[in-house]
Amino acid sequence: MAKILKLAALVGLGYAGYNALSPKDKTAATKALGFKSTPTDEESFIELIKQTIKGDRDLQRLLTGPTGAIGPTGATGATGAAANVADAVFTGSRMTLPNNGAVDLNGTSKRFRLWNDGANSLVLTSFESTGTIIADIMTVTSNGTISKIGGGSFAALSDERLKEKVEAFTSGLDKVLAIEAKTFNYKKVKGTQTEFYPDFLIQKKQYGVIAQQLQAVCPEMVTVSEDGYLTVDLSNLSLLLVNAVKELNAKDIAQQKVIDSQKTEITNLKKSLISVEERLTKLETPVA
Repeated sequence: MAKILKLAALVGLGYAGYNALSPKDKTAATKALGFKSTPTDEESFIELIKQTIKGDRDLQRLLTGPTGAIGPTGATGATGAAANVADAVFTGSRMTLPNNGAVDLNGTSKRFRLWNDGANSLVLTSFESTGTIIADIMTVTSNGTISKIGGGSFAALSDERLKEKVEAFTSGLDKVLAIEAKTFNYKKVKGTQTEFYPDFLIQKKQYGVIAQQLQAVCPEMVTVSEDGYLTVDLSNLSLLLVNAVKELNAKDIAQQKVIDSQKTEITNLKKSLISVEERLTKLETPVA
């Protein structure tokens, strides 16, 4: 992927931009991108790029515009993949986009653009091959909030035709009652993700669970990451809640049956009591 992005940036620069590089940077770019020789003019520059992407599907997918890899509407044109990465900065395998910088991922008819909107957000946009924007699909803000068009959760494959070994999931109320909800603050720990958390996120009160406690109740929701720290996936919690509601509903129905039975019994007792009172009244009435 790093090679793809570097090549996209080089295409965006054009030969003039490439030629302006220092001899050392030219040599490094030539080696990193696998050029068979060093381009000496516009024609050889374009030819080397064509040779590089030939037979490489990933490169072609990123760099090929609607009418070809190179040209006014190709990779370097207004609707091409490289037009928006000319200002990208590469540090090793990492690419940094400046404000309003973007990377376009080309398809046959629909395309996607990942861009920095200049307002602390990374936006994924879909657009037509003509360049007409369809919609902003998803936005990731610097404070970790992810939003997508229409809201709702992210879809998961669920078609029965794609599944096997289907079994009933019966856990519910007992596990829900055992899960402990907590409030907490993250702390910076060197060598972990939290080391790079901004201060406002460290200071913000969080709501969630403690992985170790959840692991004792629902081990399937807890994963050990490569650094040895625990992460949680609460997506299955919704299934626990569904089963918990069913259990509570079943208990409610059973209790209602008991209540209805007791009501009937009380009604019958009242009738019997009335009958007894009527008989007592007759017995107590003096004989004339």
